[in-house]
Amino acid sequence: MLSCGERNIFGTDGVRGKVGEWPISLAGCTQIARSIVLSEALGQISRVFIGKDTRASGGMLENGLIEGFSSFNIEVICGGVLPTPAVSFLTRDLGFDCGISITASHNLCRDNGVKIFTREGKKLSDEHIVKINACLEYAPTNNDYEQSSKKIEPAVEIYYQVYKKALLSELGGDFSLNGMYIALDCANGANFEIAPRLFKDLGAKIIVAGCSPDGKNINASFGATCPQTLIDLVLLNKADVGISFDGDGDRLIMCDETGRIIDGDAIVATLALNMLKDGTLNGRNVVLTTMSNLGAEVFLSERGIKVYRSDVGDRSVAQMMANKKSALGGEQSGHIIVGSQTPTGDGILSALHMLKIIKKASVASKACHLFNPYPQLLQNICADRSLLNEQHIKLELAKLVDQAESIGCRLLVRPSGTEPLIRLMVEGRNTNSVKRIMADVSNLLAG
Repeated sequence: MLSCGERNIFGTDGVRGKVGEWPISLAGCTQIARSIVLSEALGQISRVFIGKDTRASGGMLENGLIEGFSSFNIEVICGGVLPTPAVSFLTRDLGFDCGISITASHNLCRDNGVKIFTREGKKLSDEHIVKINACLEYAPTNNDYEQSSKKIEPAVEIYYQVYKKALLSELGGDFSLNGMYIALDCANGANFEIAPRLFKDLGAKIIVAGCSPDGKNINASFGATCPQTLIDLVLLNKADVGISFDGDGDRLIMCDETGRIIDGDAIVATLALNMLKDGTLNGRNVVLTTMSNLGAEVFLSERGIKVYRSDVGDRSVAQMMANKKSALGGEQSGHIIVGSQTPTGDGILSALHMLKIIKKASVASKACHLFNPYPQLLQNICADRSLLNEQHIKLELAKLVDQAESIGCRLLVRPSGTEPLIRLMVEGRNTNSVKRIMADVSNLLAG
């Protein structure tokens, strides 16, 4: 667990919050940038790369970061609208000391945030976070310096080619999508230009949705959190397969030609079985999270694949993958990390790995539904995380956990790391039991 004190600004994945409220403000981002430098958590920094999604507030936060880094005479290069995974690859492959993606991922436009990468393109470790957080109070925005002009306009074509090369190198050998008809939903987010171009460059015929960002419509009725849009797009256009990203492009949700959703658990199971067959599943293990369906774990275990479970978030998945020397990990929500050298979850890269399998199988529905998920219910309760610290709530939850286990169910209650929500998950072999436990715990927390 992190121990950052009362001013810990980091959640499950970076810093996130309401636009205009500290630290998601001009001054707050200046302070974050200065804290990164003062903490020396990432070593000496001379060059920083910044990308952002399509939110209207991105430019303001970008200016705050530029101001903070420029106060130390650090060069800042802004890549414009780029998916978070591209920022990760570009930071690593173009030799930057730090990379930052300005995004609130799957949240709506009222929120924004920053995700920070090391020079290796990796998410921050717990140690990095503690050091940066500890320097916040020593990094105020004083306006006692002159901002030097360090922003350099984006070299869009160069960034696209470097990212494309990185993606294809992860796939190995020649790769083509010739003959495939693919529906793409880009969530009006960071993938709205790169994804359609890349899939067309690789030979696919595509139909797109969620590719008209206006600064306010990111993730609104489009993207990985709104799969019905993708289902409708596939069925209406009779596409071979559907691919849906979230606002910053690090999540992937798919659907087959019949409109049946292929979630992160199904993606991991499909990739794991194929990697096992071709000898690339290092250690014969995968990393899932506490939210992953038990059906996936049973399916993989029956085939001799060890399953480890991490906390939620692709940062936690990546850390456990490194610890267990795993070549594959992912979340039910669609964060998938393929390959021991891949820095972070990448929707496009994961999609390309899946399309390689689907193309070989000819039909998506035959390739991607390898197990029957256990009955599982998910629910969000609008409440502050402090509710879970109340003594009578703790006692009642403990009783419900024991009750769930006694009838073969699994109950998970956790505060969201990105929103003022408490997330509930109940699963088991019997649907009625799952419904009963969910009703009991939601009634307890909803009051």
